[in-house]
This record gives sequence, C-alpha cells and structure tokens, in this order.
Amino acid sequence: MIKRHLEDKIRSALATNSSVALMGPRQVGKTTLAINIADTIPSVYLDLENRNDLQKTQDIEAFHTANSDKLIILDEV
Repeated sequence: MIKRHLEDKIRSALATNSSVALMGPRQVGKTTLAINIADTIPSVYLDLENRNDLQKTQDIEAFHTANSDKLIILDEV
C-alpha cells in the first residue's frame, strides 16, 4: 500500500485535536487514508451511507460515551 504524504500530518493533528476533518474531491483516497490510520490504533469506523451505521449515531452522545477510548471515524458525513 502506498503511504500517503498527509498521513503523518493527520496523525500529528489527531494527537493534539479532538477532531480532524479530511475533505476533498471524490475518489482521492480520504477513506483509504482514514482506514489505514484506524488499522494502527483503537478505532471504530462508521459509513453514514450505511443504514446500520447511521442508526448507531441516532444517540450520538451515548455512542461517543461508549467509544470514548477510540478514534471515531465518520465517513460520508
């Protein structure tokens, strides 16, 4: 897998910020980058275009509390 040049910057931002947004055109590798990072640290990935994942966010406060020790990735926001 190709290491994206932004990966280190994102990891650094995650270490000092409570949230980080990856924004850009479709099909440039945002999801792949997020999943690569998630593979190396405790995390939970939700694709908000998936009905089951979207349902998990209906009570976002409870979801956050249950996963406060993990990186929460919300894709397709």
